[in-house]
Amino acid sequence: MGKLFRSQNPEVQPSLTLVVDRALPAHTAPLPEKLATITRPRSSEIVRTREFLLDMDHGGSGGHAGNGGHTFMDMSINGAAMDMKVINERVKMGVWERWRIRSNQGAHPFHVHGCSFLIDRMEGAAAPLDQQGWKDTVVLDDDDWSEIVVRFDYPATEQYPYMYHCHILEHEDRGMMGQFTVS
Repeated sequence: MGKLFRSQNPEVQPSLTLVVDRALPAHTAPLPEKLATITRPRSSEIVRTREFLLDMDHGGSGGHAGNGGHTFMDMSINGAAMDMKVINERVKMGVWERWRIRSNQGAHPFHVHGCSFLIDRMEGAAAPLDQQGWKDTVVLDDDDWSEIVVRFDYPATEQYPYMYHCHILEHEDRGMMGQFTVS
């Protein structure tokens, strides 16, 4: 059994205490050999390929002066920073697509709203076993690329679009986001 951290300061009170409920039955059955069956789409079912380039500009001509005169990095996807008035992609509902996502600089966890997807390739190789289940985020290392296969089964309108973005808060705040509809 793990140790419970206790502060040496008597004024610090624990915010959470975990207690075993001995009235609940213990689950001791072994795990099954296979937890789930995932059917991947055939190549012929993938009707479109989209490219996404995640880019960081280190404040050259496009940088913005911040506090103390420092220059912020501009962040973009496919050369465009997030604009709430722009729908970047229009996706058809119920069809499989391949999305190729590339980071030309820096590590980025790329997150897609409104779906779960399957990672097909990472750095040109088949996705490792721990990345072959349903995902909503794929992590790209510096100067890396991945391919996902995705299908959207729920509508998203221009008034209420879905988004895709880098899941690092500072990157999405600087513009590394896009919007898309599903119809």
